[in-house]
Amino acid sequence: MPQIRKINLRQYNYTFYGDLLGISYLYAVDENATKKVLDEFYQLVFDKFRSYCETNRMRVILFSDTLIVTGKDLKHAFSTLGRLYLWLFHKGIFLRGAIVKGKLTFEPKIVVSNMTKHLPRGNVLFRATTLEKKAKGARFLIEKDIAEDLLPDQWKLGEQYKKNISLNDIPKRDFKRKIVVREDAENEYEYLWPCFLHSIERKIDDVRRDMAKNFYKQLHEKVGSYIEREKEHSKAMKMLLKQAKKREEITLQYFESNPTPICKNKVYSGV
Repeated sequence: MPQIRKINLRQYNYTFYGDLLGISYLYAVDENATKKVLDEFYQLVFDKFRSYCETNRMRVILFSDTLIVTGKDLKHAFSTLGRLYLWLFHKGIFLRGAIVKGKLTFEPKIVVSNMTKHLPRGNVLFRATTLEKKAKGARFLIEKDIAEDLLPDQWKLGEQYKKNISLNDIPKRDFKRKIVVREDAENEYEYLWPCFLHSIERKIDDVRRDMAKNFYKQLHEKVGSYIEREKEHSKAMKMLLKQAKKREEITLQYFESNPTPICKNKVYSGV
């Protein structure tokens, strides 16, 4: 039976870096509309993340259209950020980001009037920003080191997931089942945030179809006449939704056929 590496996800340092898609283009078209989008973005992040920041579960930095989240509870990070993607999506706001290993910290700052220093330690922020730029569309990319810490070897080969789906240590709704090898890049990973493993009863196809329809429509409204840019993001989102649907169907089909598989860890850890 394949085994996964035993790691303490509540003591696993991470940093997420993300940018909103289309903001620089929207500024060129309608500054007021841009401010409205950013206000919605800031308010949503504040409402959903405030309690986690107040209890020191994570640190959140917002600047312009950029979101940085850093902390040491990796499982909580995937759950919270996955929901954030969905919340933003339903408001027509598209986030693209990447999560890397390591906690973002800064050098001690000396502040004088009208000057603040924020010098990051190490290369964590550099790795996150570099990875974030490697894909189009509202994607949630994962650094290879994190994916390899989380996944069993058999799931690191993309198409091998179906053959090794019945891993005793991984429940149906575990967030690790949403981590896949990217279809548009070898040896790179992403999190399928549109994947609805948590709700078999809902009309998944209708929801996903609406998501795709809204993405194309709202993206077109945001980027105006930047047609080529729109096509790149739309193509990437179509691929993401297709991959999420495929992973979801494979997983749910197996568990519906095997309703009571042995599972050592029955704690819900999905989104």
